[in-house]
Amino acid sequence: MDFQAHGWQTAAMRHLCFSMSGAESLCEALRDAERDELVIRGLFDDLSMGPINDVCSAERQAWLQDILHGGDVFADWDAHMHFWSSINLMQTDDVTIWYSSRNARDYCGFLEFLRRLPADADLIAANIADGNFSAKFGAEAEQPIYSTGLLLPHHWVSAFALARMRARREYAKELENWERLREENAPLRVFRDGRLISAKEDFYDQGLFRHLSDRWRKVAYVVGRTMMDFSDMPEPQMISDLWLDHRINVLVDAGMIKEIGEGDMRHREIRLKA
Repeated sequence: MDFQAHGWQTAAMRHLCFSMSGAESLCEALRDAERDELVIRGLFDDLSMGPINDVCSAERQAWLQDILHGGDVFADWDAHMHFWSSINLMQTDDVTIWYSSRNARDYCGFLEFLRRLPADADLIAANIADGNFSAKFGAEAEQPIYSTGLLLPHHWVSAFALARMRARREYAKELENWERLREENAPLRVFRDGRLISAKEDFYDQGLFRHLSDRWRKVAYVVGRTMMDFSDMPEPQMISDLWLDHRINVLVDAGMIKEIGEGDMRHREIRLKA
């Protein structure tokens, strides 16, 4: 891979992603290109879900444990807090910040990162939504990619041309909207007309019901189909399977759907209440 030939325009020696899969794919691309550069591991936490008025708060930690059963974020909470608390001390002129303004997880992480930078900070930002990336996953037709987490190693060659030196103040409107979202502290953040807005916890429920009937279906099937439906919309919404699994549990507890089996999504089945 020749990054220079594909428009590499910065001297950045470090990289930051807001998804673990994106960070891993970038690491692979850099190894293939024999570039000795550090990738600051992507964040486990998905700020498009849950309370965000203080991302290091006991409230968010409890939410992760109660709603999403902790996962990797909860297990490494000290590292999570250290990352967010040290951003204002980070030298950003040699770090490329990778994000997508069309993916809620990427964008929320990016905006919280920006919020914590000094007001006069400069940064190298690369918005993959400004590129033209697509891939074929499994038997599905080739689809556009709007998330760093879905970029494949060969995509990064052309993605590096998107990196630009930017001033924090250029994102004033986006940061103003982020402050409003933090004040609203809603269960979800989603896109509407290209802008992040707050959403209620039942935002994706009708998507789940579209794949339910009086026949038993694996939870993994219903969750997977719902995720695909929302990602295929004219304005794609990318949502965590953990959140959809949580909503299924809520609907079961409310008596709206029935469930059999135990364990993870592969071992449980659901159907509409008779």
